[in-house]
Formats: sequence, structure tokens, C-alpha cells
Amino acid sequence: MRKLVPIVAFATLFGIAAFTVRGQEKPSSDTQKEDSARVFATVKVQFVLSEFEGEKKIAALPYTFLMNTEKEKGLGSPHYSNFIRTGVRLSTTPDKDGKMQYIDIGSNVDCALTSDDVGHYLMRFSFERAALAPPARNDNKADPALNYAAGLMLPTFRSSALVPLKEGQPTEVMTAADPLNGHLYRLTVTVTTQK
Repeated sequence: MRKLVPIVAFATLFGIAAFTVRGQEKPSSDTQKEDSARVFATVKVQFVLSEFEGEKKIAALPYTFLMNTEKEKGLGSPHYSNFIRTGVRLSTTPDKDGKMQYIDIGSNVDCALTSDDVGHYLMRFSFERAALAPPARNDNKADPALNYAAGLMLPTFRSSALVPLKEGQPTEVMTAADPLNGHLYRLTVTVTTQK
């Protein structure tokens, strides 16, 4: 009986050690391929802000950049990863503490994408454009000095959304009218995979 106890104890310890070692084996390469859902692809993104006066297009401002998109089995919600900043920063009058104040004139685009294997994209974007406009004219004949309202106007166009897109297909993501002059603004976006 004394010989049987050490043999049983040794067999039990050997079995536990073998089970522990076996549990730490690396997964096969097939399993690793299935777990890696994300693959990065380079795409060209183009935003175009078009301005219309009635039916006549009077301006088209393109914003184009390359970015990486995450390819996933399911289209997940992307987080901002690329951006464009264009324009100038103008100084205005100092505040009450004497610190100079600034306003940004130009365009800001923030963008993020995910994609699937069949050319569908999910884009989160934020687009903002601010431009200077001359002061409003009052046509005060009695006092020409009062013909203009004080200060410049700063018309601003802002748009942000989460939108589905198709490969190479321009998609209108926003339309808005300018209340100052009645002009219509249209924002379209196109995504094209780079080979």
C-alpha cells in the first residue's frame, strides 16, 4: 500500500502538469486568421462644396485627401482619424482683459471610415466652412456713414453625420440655403479605393 500512494500521487501530478502545458499551446494559424478582423486599405476621399445661385453653379470647392480605412466583417462606428484645416486666423478687437481675440476663416473637415469586403463604407464626418461677407447695406440716404451695419458678417456652413457610402459613387450628404443671399450649398462626398 505504501508503494501505491506515491505512484498515485506522481500520476496525479503528472496529469495536472500535462493539462497545464497543453492549455498554454498556441492556437493554430487558421484560428489567428479568423480573429484578425481588421485590415487597413488606402482610399481617396473627396468632399465638394458647391454653391448655386438658382440653377447656376457659381462655385465648387473640392477637398481631397488619402486615408486608411479599417476593413471589418461588420461596419462598426468609426472615430475621427483624418482631418483638413484650410484658411486664415484673423485678429479682432481685444477683450476686456486686453487679450487679442481671433476668428477662423476657412474650412475644417474631420473624417473617419470603416469598410467591408464588397465596397460599402460607413463614414463619420464633420464639415465646417466660414467665409467673410461685406457688411449689410442699409441705404440710409440721410447719413451715408450709416449705410453699413457695424462689423463684418461671418456666414458659416456646418454639417456632421454618420452616412453609408458606396465605392466610387458621389453621395450628396447635405443641402442648405444661405439666408443672407438665398444661395444653395450642396456637400457631396466620394470614396475611391487606391490600387
